Amino acid sequence: DRENVMIIRKAVEEDAISIVDININEWKNTYNNIFKILIFCGRINKRCIFMKTNRTITREKAMTILYQIFLYKKNKINYDINNVIEEVLENIVIEDRKKIDTEYLNTLINGVLNNIDDIDKSIEKYIESWSIDRLGLTDQAILRISVYELIYTDTPDLVCINEAIELSKKYSDEKVSKMINGVLDKIYHEKLDNNTEE
Repeated sequence: DRENVMIIRKAVEEDAISIVDININEWKNTYNNIFKILIFCGRINKRCIFMKTNRTITREKAMTILYQIFLYKKNKINYDINNVIEEVLENIVIEDRKKIDTEYLNTLINGVLNNIDDIDKSIEKYIESWSIDRLGLTDQAILRISVYELIYTDTPDLVCINEAIELSKKYSDEKVSKMINGVLDKIYHEKLDNNTEE
C-alpha cells in the first residue's frame, strides 16, 4: 500500500539504503516484501537499512579522532594515526563499537588528512569573516569531514550537508552551525555548477 511505498522512499532519501533500479509496482506492498527489497539492495551494494545509523555514528567518531589529531598538531606532539584511531575505539563500549563502519572511518580520517590543503582552500573560499584556524578544533573536524565527503566520495550531497548540520547542532554553537551550513551550501552549488558545465 501507499504507506509501505513511502517507507522505502524515505529510507532511500535518507541514504538508509542504496538507490537501485527497482520497479516497486512489481512487488506486492507488504512489510515482508519491503525487507526483501532491503535485502536485495544489500546484495547489490553491500548496504542495508542499518547503514544510515552506522555512517552517522562513524562520522561522529571520525570527528572525535580528527579533533585529537588536530590537537596533537597544534601542540606539536608526535602521533601515529592508527594509534589515535585505536585509542578512541578502545574507549567505546563494545555494543557501540559494533555500529561503527571501520572501513569508512579510516576512509574519512585518511581522506581528510591526505587532502587537507585542498579541502581548506574550498572552505576558505566561502568562509566569510572567518578563517578555518579561527574555528574550534571540533568545528574544523566537522567542516573538513563534510567537505571531503562532498568533493571526494559518492555519498549523496544532501546527506553530507545534513549530517554535518546535525553534528554542528550537537557540538557547535548556533553561530558556527549556521556558518558551516552556509559554507557547505556554497560548495554544494559550486559542485552542481561544475557538473552542469561538464
